[in-house]
Order: sequence, then C-alpha cells, then structure tokens
Amino acid sequence: MIPAAAIPATVEQSETEVQLKRSLAAPTKPEVDNFKEPEEEPQSLNFVEAKQSGSLSSKTKTAITTQTSIDYQEVLKYPIVTEAAIQSIIKENTLVFMVDVRANKKDIRNAFENMLNIKTKKINTLINYDGTKKAYIQLPPDNQAVTIAKRLKILA
Repeated sequence: MIPAAAIPATVEQSETEVQLKRSLAAPTKPEVDNFKEPEEEPQSLNFVEAKQSGSLSSKTKTAITTQTSIDYQEVLKYPIVTEAAIQSIIKENTLVFMVDVRANKKDIRNAFENMLNIKTKKINTLINYDGTKKAYIQLPPDNQAVTIAKRLKILA
C-alpha cells in the first residue's frame, strides 16, 4: 500500500471534484411542467378491505383473483355446425361451441350446465389463429350429444 502522505493532494482533490460532479449530474426530478408521479394501479375493493383489516392470507388473495369470472350468458356464443363438428357429435359424443376468449374451462362448464341442466365429462379448448376460442364439450355416456344437438336445433 502507498502511504497517504505519498499521495499528492491533486489526486485527492480530483476525486472530490468527480464526486461533486456526479452528485450534481444525477437529476432528482425532471424539469417538465406537466410531469406527474406514476400512480399506483387501482386494486379491487375486496383486496383493499382485506389489506386494511390486516387479515390478508394467501387464501384471501386466491379467492379474490378467482372472482373475475364473466357472466355465463356471455360465455357460450354459438354452436359450430360444420361437417367435422357433426361427426364429433355423432362419434365422440361431443358438442362444439364458440366461446368468449376470456372464459376458462370452469366458466364454460358452469355456463353449459346452467343453460342446459346437463353435466359434462370433459372440456377441451383451443384458440384459433384469428383469436377466437373454441370449446369441445364432451358429455357422459348417459347423455347423448345427438339428442341435445336436436334440442338446440343443430341437427334436424
């Protein structure tokens, strides 16, 4: 190590000048008249109430995030009536519907069961290249898709 006495005073002065320049160069606030501080994103009312009450557990957070389901009448848009869809009705006991893109499988199941009072066995979904969502709703063996398709006037 070099003793402090051996270091010239100009080096110490130049270091303090650099530190001063750095502290002056760092902006604290932009010099724009219409600048606004970024606001926090609005939170759901339930999350804010739970946060204020102090009893915010992981169960509360998940319960709040799952409340964002959409109305079941908006979920199922219309049934698909193509040759491939009719073959899946006959051979695989499956109905094909166009659904809302925001709907998940639970929303689709609830909408289908509430509208038709029929239980479902399995639901597969896919999103087409054009951004639409299709749901393949497979029915249990005790409910025939052909009779439900006739009831919905998909088949004659």
